[in-house]
Amino acid sequence: MSQEDVIASPIVVFQDPFNFKNLYKLIKFWLEDNGYINGNGTSEKEIEIFYSEQVRLGDVKEYHIWWRTNRQPKNQYFKYKIDVNFLGLGMKNTEVVKNDKKHKMQIGEITVMLKATLVTEANDKSDKWKNHWFYSGIRNWFREKWYRAKIEQHENILYEEIYKLQTAIKEYLELYQYTTAPDLFFNKKGIE
Repeated sequence: MSQEDVIASPIVVFQDPFNFKNLYKLIKFWLEDNGYINGNGTSEKEIEIFYSEQVRLGDVKEYHIWWRTNRQPKNQYFKYKIDVNFLGLGMKNTEVVKNDKKHKMQIGEITVMLKATLVTEANDKSDKWKNHWFYSGIRNWFREKWYRAKIEQHENILYEEIYKLQTAIKEYLELYQYTTAPDLFFNKKGIE
């Protein structure tokens, strides 16, 4: 039986004009580049388990989008999972003028909730660790004593990855950072 441990749950909240489509693509491309989405085989329909778009009075929209992705590292005992939840409230189309150019953007409040989960005993479909008379007896000892360093190593890798994703999102939205971020695919806030 696999065991899931939530490693980190960072949240990004933003209220200013930005390009929602480019933010969506930025996160999707980041997940593809880091192996959570197979670029040539996984479609958005496979990772997107929930999509809701509600139009309110005055053409104001509310978005709820949930993505569930995972990646299998070389060690088959583990699996990394990243959940991305978008919550857009009061989203409305607007135009912003910058350098004498009009840019179509959205204004409202966007919240991106990220969750990194480390799954141990990921490929134990038959519950061998739980049901076998010998394995069930040493399971906790194995996890806490023998394999603890490996588990912590994978927790650290996943922790770094989820905060790199948060940093990329904050860099795109021009939010305050505690760390430096790599160059982005898209211009900040979607403005050229």
